[in-house]
This record gives sequence, structure tokens and C-alpha cells, in this order.
Amino acid sequence: MAEHAVIVAAATYGSRAAARRDLRALCDDASAGGRVSVAAAVLEKGADGRLTLDHLEPGPSRCRADAHDLLLGAVLVVLAAPLGIHFLVPLAASGSTWSGVASLADHLWHDVPRDQLRRMSALLEGGQAALVAVGVDQSAEELRAALGEAGTAVVTEAVLLDVEAELALATAEANADPSTAAPA
Repeated sequence: MAEHAVIVAAATYGSRAAARRDLRALCDDASAGGRVSVAAAVLEKGADGRLTLDHLEPGPSRCRADAHDLLLGAVLVVLAAPLGIHFLVPLAASGSTWSGVASLADHLWHDVPRDQLRRMSALLEGGQAALVAVGVDQSAEELRAALGEAGTAVVTEAVLLDVEAELALATAEANADPSTAAPA
């Protein structure tokens, strides 16, 4: 297992249709060559002002895969906690998986500059539609280029993170027998 460059992006759109077009472009670019390295979700502001997930049907350019789903969930928890939790409920069936997501969220919270996290969170709350994406081993420029229809976008610089190792370590710790743990 090795560290990978993780890039986070949040962008706002005038409509859900525009956000979906950029999602398709982003996912098609990321899955070229058969390697999915981006997880993304379209969000929409409801009539009551609450953010909701726009559930897209998975297709050939499905833009989510395994641990990347959990990484996207951790990003959503950091940017919009209730929405992130809602996203993760069907994905994180065990306490150990939730522990892994918490570890990823902790890394993001401490490694991504807070001013960028605040700007991203404000973007999500301020627009009608938004796209949140996390790219693994992609450049910020590649991610930014795929957000062609965005009104405003914030894209972070790379944060080094070993997603699989973090998930495995948190799972092992959550599943450890507490009677064998060293006293604090």
C-alpha cells in the first residue's frame, strides 16, 4: 500500500443538468483506460434550503469505486456533515467501516487548508446545484478542467493519503479485542 495524491473539488452550478454534464465529463475522463480514480456526487438545494443528493443511476461511466466511495463520503462529512452521513449509510454497514471513514475525515480536516474547506462548504450552501469530487492520483488541473460548466469552483492541492491503509488500520482497531488493549 502506498500514499496517493488526493485532490478535493467543490463547484456550483446554475442547474442540476449543468452539474450532471460536468459529472459525466469528469467520470468519463477519469475512467478512460479502465481505471476509475474519481468519486463524485451531484448535490441540489431543495425548496426548503436543504442540500440533497442527486442519485444518478450507475452506468458505464460510473464515477465511484470501492474505497473511493468511502473517501467521497468522508469529504462530504467534512463539508456538509448531514449530507455526508446520509451518503454513507448504505455504504458503511459496520462500525469498523464508520471508524475508517472517521479516520479519512480526520486526515482531510487536518491536511486540507481550513480556508479552502470553509469556501467549499459555503459554495455548497450558496448554490442551487453543486458537484463534489475527490480525485486520486490526478492533478488539480485535470480536475479543474473537467468542471467547465461550473460558476465557481474550489480545487485543493494534493494531500498525500493512503486510503486503503487508513481504512484497514481503522477497521483493525475497531475490531480489536478491548481486553487485550494496552492501558492508557
